[in-house]
Amino acid sequence: MSEWQIFLFKVLLYILLNKCFYCNSTDVKIKSFYKRTTSKRKTTRGKNLEIDRKEDKKYSEDNYTFISYWCNNAKSYVFSSDEFKSICLAIGSVIKYNCLKS
Repeated sequence: MSEWQIFLFKVLLYILLNKCFYCNSTDVKIKSFYKRTTSKRKTTRGKNLEIDRKEDKKYSEDNYTFISYWCNNAKSYVFSSDEFKSICLAIGSVIKYNCLKS
């Protein structure tokens, strides 16, 4: 398999697993939260997971992950991937809480 084919395979595999690397929100929760929110970006972002670089380097097999719009919007390269993951657990809690509301 070429590097590109491996990358696409991993993309498809992760989409099947359906969760944000940082906040652990599932695709179902992200879609539910999306429906409950208002945002000027809602027409273009927020409904699906996005691809993101873990570090401020080129996209590569070891340097990408899937991320929710809300985590991606908050992300900067000030924090390491591990540090940011602990920050995003709070975002995931807010998404989960809002999805429990009726």
